Amino acid sequence: MRTLSDPSLRSNGAPVTFKRAKGLTIPQRNAIDLLVTGLTDPTVAQRVGVSRTTVTKWRLYDPLFQAALNHQRRVQWSGASDGLRAVLPAAIDAMREELRVGPNRGRLALDLVTRAGVMGKPYSGALANGGPTDMQSLLDEEVLRQRATFGDASSDTAGTARPITEKERDAAYEYLLAQLDSETDEPYDSPTETPVTHPGSVSPAS
Repeated sequence: MRTLSDPSLRSNGAPVTFKRAKGLTIPQRNAIDLLVTGLTDPTVAQRVGVSRTTVTKWRLYDPLFQAALNHQRRVQWSGASDGLRAVLPAAIDAMREELRVGPNRGRLALDLVTRAGVMGKPYSGALANGGPTDMQSLLDEEVLRQRATFGDASSDTAGTARPITEKERDAAYEYLLAQLDSETDEPYDSPTETPVTHPGSVSPAS
């Protein structure tokens, strides 16, 4: 397993900066528009003319693609949240009535209290967040993942957070590029094709 510090991940031994990354291709932009509608990787791959593996690797290892996808999801969620706010009063009234006379009011009450974080598990707001929308934040997450995976502490003995360096971000970017190029793509209709998994992480559902 190659780590972020592996010199074989660097081009001719020279520093490689993620700030020189090129923009998204037209197929990638089209894939983002389709993914935010809830389509699966195989369906998106077929529509944009690439393999399913390619779409999966874009989602898992391409920081530019991830940032743009997260941004588009956040924009879409922002619009949807306006509609949700409009029906919240009716939803709260229905919940209040169910808590008063519903046959499962005890279970509903416990679930509501738990999700609200009253019992020590705060609501995360994951749907509204959508993940980082810039490359630096995405690469910082990758650096922290790699530190945790390979036992490299992110804080010193006093508990002070160890800052992430530009060298680490560049290495993280090179690592992700290596994953993008790690396998030969197969046709999108191949029955033997399998998604790429990231070391130490769970692949998102396709």
